[in-house]
Amino acid sequence: MKKSYSEQIKDCENTRAAKSARMDEILEKASESGSTPEPAEKDEHDTLAADVKELDEHIGRLKAAEERSKLTAKPVVADTPHAAAQSRSNTVITFGGDNREKGIGYARALMAKMASFMEMRQGNYVSSTEIAKSWWPSDQGLHRHLEESLRLKTAVNAATTQASTYAAPLVYADNLTSEFVEFLRAMTIIGKFGTNGIPSLRRVPFNVRIPRQTSGMSANWVGEGAPKAVTSAALDTVTLTYTKVASIAVITKELARFSSPSAETWVRDELARAVVAKIDTSFIDPALAASSYVNPASITNGVTALTSAGTSANAVITDVQNILEEFIKNNLDATDLVLIMPSTLAMVLATMQTTLAASVFPEMTINGGRLKGIPVIASQYAASGAQFGNMVIAVKANDIALADDGRVQVDVSGEASLQMDDAPTNNSATVAATTVVSMFQTDSLAVRAEREIHWAKLRSTAVVYMDDVAWGAVGSPY
Repeated sequence: MKKSYSEQIKDCENTRAAKSARMDEILEKASESGSTPEPAEKDEHDTLAADVKELDEHIGRLKAAEERSKLTAKPVVADTPHAAAQSRSNTVITFGGDNREKGIGYARALMAKMASFMEMRQGNYVSSTEIAKSWWPSDQGLHRHLEESLRLKTAVNAATTQASTYAAPLVYADNLTSEFVEFLRAMTIIGKFGTNGIPSLRRVPFNVRIPRQTSGMSANWVGEGAPKAVTSAALDTVTLTYTKVASIAVITKELARFSSPSAETWVRDELARAVVAKIDTSFIDPALAASSYVNPASITNGVTALTSAGTSANAVITDVQNILEEFIKNNLDATDLVLIMPSTLAMVLATMQTTLAASVFPEMTINGGRLKGIPVIASQYAASGAQFGNMVIAVKANDIALADDGRVQVDVSGEASLQMDDAPTNNSATVAATTVVSMFQTDSLAVRAEREIHWAKLRSTAVVYMDDVAWGAVGSPY
């Protein structure tokens, strides 16, 4: 069967990569011995160099031929693998959009690389691209990303977004990583700030001092000939250092190797849930104090909780008034306030009705909305902390600084040794004897996800909250 131009190009590029690798091997061997290559190896190197040059020229001819064939091709719209299979040679397939959920692309790339890794450990070289094409034949963006990642290891050209062997793979890799982060951020309390009409937190870089004013200057009336008072303001600084949230999961090689493609959703969801849960609860947990270079204090830490007025709709209005009063007493502008509450309380507010069956809070939904004009973020994490329950938190968004690199770094290792404990005691600074498990010896893979993030209140009065709120008689779990 005649190969397509793209298949011929791939074959030539694979041959070119192998020849280039052998050329590098010859030169590295000579470099280690501090001399030039042996005569036989010199001849081999020069022959390989000529072959690579010829292959480059032939690849150029094949690519030109491929472009010519596209000009005479008949476009076909294909939304599914079945529709794509209907196409024939000299047919350009146009995919009608990417309907997969956010995060699937990143998870697919991770699963393909893990499967390829396991095959190589068995002595079978099956590239991640081949696995991806077998499992997801219509995902051309994923195929391109994996192919370009492989090419990045061979030829070195100038860095441009168009260069297929250098910077272009970085563009594709960045797109997939951002896709995973987008899925993660949509689930977090922090990620909802700045979306759907909710004011944004104040974005700042890591490890940069932020000056803040803690008290203002004053002025006085002065009589004729009387001395004028001297005044001053108090200043200090806030620095958001590097802190990170991380999680490690261990899976067996059998799961990585034999699971169906549906495991991609499991990889994505489990990595996301672990990081999301920790970020959300840490952001609002009153018991969480700052630990230098480990974690920031929660935004409610050090704040005295207000007491809710009761369960009725009138009590809800009273509670909102009491919260607003705290900000007004501290001379704070309340235009950028945001309320954080459990989804159960948001649901109760959305379903509260008058005696005439009219909605009491028509702008509220189970997902948030607005309560008396104040944007609401609904998250059930605000209902189930170890030291709190059913919190309603008012945040002056512009007075909360957030340093966030916006990325979740995911790494996989089959050679690491781990302390298999959800509260590990060992660390690189203070080494102590402990029992570890070898991933290599147990045919396992360790998957690690981590995200660097830090926040801080720029004013101590930027947050007001109530605990054990029971609007609509929804009891607090604690």
